[in-house]
Amino acid sequence: MTKKILAIILAALMVAALAACTNGNNGGESTTDGGTINVGNNESNNGTETEPDETGSEVQTPDNVEAPGELDYVESTGFVYILHKNGAVNLRKADNSIFKSFPNGTKFQKIAVSEDGSVTKVVYEGEQYYIYSTGVTTLENLDEGFVEESKTLVLATDSLKIRIAPDYENTHEAIGFYQKGQEVKVIAVNVSNPEEPWYKVEFVAYGGETKTGYVSASAKHYVQETETTETTDAE
Repeated sequence: MTKKILAIILAALMVAALAACTNGNNGGESTTDGGTINVGNNESNNGTETEPDETGSEVQTPDNVEAPGELDYVESTGFVYILHKNGAVNLRKADNSIFKSFPNGTKFQKIAVSEDGSVTKVVYEGEQYYIYSTGVTTLENLDEGFVEESKTLVLATDSLKIRIAPDYENTHEAIGFYQKGQEVKVIAVNVSNPEEPWYKVEFVAYGGETKTGYVSASAKHYVQETETTETTDAE
């Protein structure tokens, strides 16, 4: 009888041990001699990966952006140069996917511009690509036609955009703003285009860094030139 009871207890212990082994490996991780980890069914990668472009930012195309290849274009020849406040601009394919990023100053042959002016079509290594027009300029030398002039003006209008280039077509993004009553420190003026003059200015950007930019020199924007008064000690 005693032997029979011991046999039953032994059998129960073996079943329990076997069950514990099975539960411990169900859906878990096991390793091989090579160190490879096999992930069980309780872990899965449902996320979507986005690869960074050459500027370091994630490639994200908004749903409401029309693919540049679907826009209507008008012929426009010449050269454009990359110029953007971030220091680089993406060259895009017809479906708006990013082909490659190029730094400020890169030169491209322009062949067309979209009817709304938002996209410029260029040629690179024999292929056609697209650039958002806010990231290019037709000016090879931004300061061509400018002469040094030092003066300080007071802004009369509610606000004035400071642009990265003397933007005769108002296509470049603003890199700063002046508000009404603020002083505008002029360091150069464009004398080659008196009908649409521009000032080169020095301003303090967000974060306290001193930068240069360009603003319209139209007289309607300014109320006066500030005067510097000198005081002397009374005798």
